[in-house]
Amino acid sequence: MAFKKKNKRVKNFDAVIKNKNPRKRKRKRVSFVRKFIFTKYFVVVSIFLVVVAVLVYYFLFSGEFEIKEVSINGVNEELASNLKAYYEKTAEEKVLVFLNRNNTILFPKNKFEVGILRDIPKIKSVDVKLSPPNALNIEVIERKQKGIWCNYAGNPAVAPCYFYDTEGFVYEDAPGVSRGSIIVAIRDTRTPDVTLPQQVLDTETSDYLDKLVEALEIAYNRPTHVTIEEWNTIKVHYSDWDIYFSRSNPVIESVENFVLVLDEKIGARVNELEYIDLRLGNKVFYKWQGGAE
Repeated sequence: MAFKKKNKRVKNFDAVIKNKNPRKRKRKRVSFVRKFIFTKYFVVVSIFLVVVAVLVYYFLFSGEFEIKEVSINGVNEELASNLKAYYEKTAEEKVLVFLNRNNTILFPKNKFEVGILRDIPKIKSVDVKLSPPNALNIEVIERKQKGIWCNYAGNPAVAPCYFYDTEGFVYEDAPGVSRGSIIVAIRDTRTPDVTLPQQVLDTETSDYLDKLVEALEIAYNRPTHVTIEEWNTIKVHYSDWDIYFSRSNPVIESVENFVLVLDEKIGARVNELEYIDLRLGNKVFYKWQGGAE
C-alpha cells in the first residue's frame, strides 16, 4: 500500500510541473521577442520584408508591366485575328486567384506557344518574345498549301478531306473542294485516324505523286484524282477508268508505257476501259468494261 501512495504523490507532482511549464515558456518567448525588436537583426529583417513587398507591388500590382502592345507578324488578317483572340484568352487566366496573365513577368510564353501549335494547326511555327515592360511580339510562319488529301481508310461516302502543306502535314478541313477542284485530290486508304496537324505524306511519296500527275498532264490529261491503295500501289482515276502504277517503277518509264499501250492497243476505245495495269514494268495489262483482260 505504501508503494501505491508513493506513486500517487509522484503523479500529482508531475501534474503540477506540467501546469507551470507553459507559463514559463510563454514568458521566455515574450522576453525573446522584446529583446529581438531592439536588435539590429530586427531592423534588417524589417527592411528586407518592406523591400520584398515593394517589389511585389511594383512588378505584379502596379500595372507598370501590364502588356499593352501585342504585335503579330507573318500571317494574314484572319489568322492574326485568331491569334489575338487566343492571346486575350490566355491573358485572362488567373495566377494565385486574383492576378491576370497579361503581365510580361507572369505571361506563360512556352505554354502559349505549345497551345497555338496545338489549337491552330494552320500555323507551322511560332516564336513569342516578351519585351518588358509592356510589349509582346508574336512571330509566325504559316503553312503553305500544296494540295488536298482525303482519308479513304473508312467509309468513302463520308471521307473527310484536308489541305496539306509542302511537308505533307494536313492542317485544315477542305470540305466539298475535291470535286471539280483544279487541284488533283489525293485519296489515301492507309491512315484510319487523323489529328490535325499530322504528317500523312512523307517526302518520297509526295514527290512521286507530284511527278506522276505532272507527267500524265503533259503526256495525256490531268487525272480526276489519285488513290494510294497501299504503300506501293498508286491508282490514277480518269472519268470511268483507272490506271495502276507501282512506286517501284520509274515515273517516266511507266507513263511512256501507258502512252504506248494507249496508242497501239486502246485507241478510240479508251472510254470502254475498266483499267490499265502498269505495275509489272514493261508488261502491261488492261481490261475492258464487262470484258476480259
